[in-house]
Amino acid sequence: MQTVHQPSDPPVAMSSPYFRFRQFTVWHDRSSLRVGTDGVLIGAWAGQSIQPSHILDVGTGCGLIALMMAQRFPDAHIRGIDIDAASIGQARDNIAASPWADRIDVEQADFNQTSGAYDLIVSNPPYFYEDTLAATSQRTLARHTITLTFAQLISKSLTMLSAGGRLAVILPHSAASAFIGTAATYGLRLTCRCDVCSNPQRPPRRTMLELATQAADTNLQTLVIRTDDNRPTDEYLRLTRDFYL
Repeated sequence: MQTVHQPSDPPVAMSSPYFRFRQFTVWHDRSSLRVGTDGVLIGAWAGQSIQPSHILDVGTGCGLIALMMAQRFPDAHIRGIDIDAASIGQARDNIAASPWADRIDVEQADFNQTSGAYDLIVSNPPYFYEDTLAATSQRTLARHTITLTFAQLISKSLTMLSAGGRLAVILPHSAASAFIGTAATYGLRLTCRCDVCSNPQRPPRRTMLELATQAADTNLQTLVIRTDDNRPTDEYLRLTRDFYL
């Protein structure tokens, strides 16, 4: 029986091997990271103030963010990279089955060894610092900064961002200040910040950041995902309405 996930059921933790969106389906059973709310949020939010022609998805996993970028920006070419071979294999399958196979390229690659020029670099990056690592090496590489530190992500992005380009990430709220501070030391300036709360009574759990090489006024936002009675908020539905069934 085919599982259909509704907007009232954000993909926090997926047990199904696939997730159906309006215009594409993402299989994620072989990927280092499954479809989750973090990926959907940054895929729907990043780059709203620009019209990028070339986009790089760092740590593409099953290809979710790359596919969302292709849907949102019909004139853009998207490149997705990941160091995990199984994830890249699944991303290729997902992209080949999508309407945008001609505009998305994915490859197994180390971001630190990547080159190119991009108007938007987007990432749901590894961010866990804890000594206790994930149970499998595949998940460890995906979720821990042993493979890509904040400084590496920021400094390498600077070498590839076009004039007026943006770096967009989603992080734990507790890591946002450290990321912004590190970015400032490299000359990347905060242009937009969105603190994400699971409901009106809880403090922010995630923060989305967009940074640029050029100074600009900072747009501060707050996004609440669910109401007190556990329904999706209007603002969350507006952000994701082009994707959820």
